[in-house]
Formats: sequence, C-alpha cells, structure tokens
Amino acid sequence: MQIHSAVPCLFAESPIAILSPLKDTAILEDKPLVLECEVSKPGVPSTWLKNGKEIKPDEREGTTSKTDGRRHSLSVDNASPGDAGQYSLKIGETVTTGKVTVKGSFEESLFLCFLQKCPFYGCLAQQRLFGNVYCSLCLSEAPLTVIKPLKDSRVSEEKPVVLECEVSKPDAPSKWLKDGKPVKSDGKAVTAKTEGRKHSLTLAEVKPSDSGQYSVELKGAKSSCKLAVIGWLNACIFHVG
Repeated sequence: MQIHSAVPCLFAESPIAILSPLKDTAILEDKPLVLECEVSKPGVPSTWLKNGKEIKPDEREGTTSKTDGRRHSLSVDNASPGDAGQYSLKIGETVTTGKVTVKGSFEESLFLCFLQKCPFYGCLAQQRLFGNVYCSLCLSEAPLTVIKPLKDSRVSEEKPVVLECEVSKPDAPSKWLKDGKPVKSDGKAVTAKTEGRKHSLTLAEVKPSDSGQYSVELKGAKSSCKLAVIGWLNACIFHVG
C-alpha cells in the first residue's frame, strides 16, 4: 500500500544582496565617470537615481546604464561639475549609494613658475564648486636674484676690462658703483650696458686709479668684485719674477 502526500513543497526566494556596493568617487572635470556595483542575482531590473531623482536615458547626453549578469554600471562621458551629487542604484527594496565629486583641472593646485619670461611665482589657483565654477588666481612677484655674480679681475694698465653679472629677471634697472660712489657712463671710456638678464660695465683703457671695489645694485640684489690694475713697471717686475 502506497501513501502519497498532498502537502506541496514551498521554497522562499532569497532576497537580493549587494556584493560590491557603490563607492564614493572623485574625478577631474572632462574625464569619464563610471559607477559600478555587483548584486547576488543576475539579470535583475534596476533603477539609477541622482540626488533622489531617477536618471532617464535622454536626460543627459553621454549617460549610459548597463546590466551585465550581476554587475550594474552607470557611465558618464566627459564629467562636468554639474554631474556631482549623490548617486543610488535601486533594485526592488535594496539600495546602494555613493557620492560623486567632480574637480576642476586647476582646483587647489600650486604652481611654482621659474620660467625665463615669467616674473611671478607662487601661482595659487583655486576652484570652488557650488553649482557654478569660480576660479581665483593669486600671483606674487618673485624676488630678483643674482645668478652669476661679478668676479675679481686683475688686468694690466691700458688694457680693456669687462665686469659682468647675470640676474634672474630681464631688463631690470641697475646702478654701478666704484668704492660706494656712482660710476658715470660716457659710452666711450666707460660703458654700462644691460642686455636681457646680463649687466656689464666696460672700461676701455684702465689705469691704476681705476683699481677699487666695483658693485652693481638692483632692486633687492647686489653683486661686488675687486679690480686690480697693474701699472707698466709693476707688470714688468711681475712678468720677470
């Protein structure tokens, strides 16, 4: 005698679980944005939301949602500051959320400019994102510095001598001094010249009285050297010795 049970077997469907939730993301402006999560069941329908509102396919050009097995993704081409916000993926009663921040390409960037034609340094550029983009740029002038200082010189009487130095900025005003007193340039016997970043003082035919301490003064910078002019008699003795 066989006994058959009429009681049906009931199996409760397991709820959908989030295996890999959405993560907070920070990207640069104009870069692609990809949000992705993985759930416990393949092929289940899902809804993407931004700041609590459903994202529609035609709402933002370049936005694509995709379901590949258990993976759900949302892609945004060329992200802009307007794409920042709270993103959520909803599957039935299960929700996962992540925050997206879109940073401008110069946000909180610090640049030190030491270029030949750049008279500024400490270029601080900041962008603040409050729905709109604001950029403020602060420039502070770099101090003038001596790159190649004057060098001590020893020259025979009636010979020419050129004293030269190089600074960090082109065409900066300068003043030449001898033993603390201004040197007068007449363009013949004495010539002071500025060519870009180079400053020079040329003495056409030196004499013993030209010996002394020479200096070139610029705004915030100074360079000095000693010039020794050897007379004919001393030069001969020095040569024979």
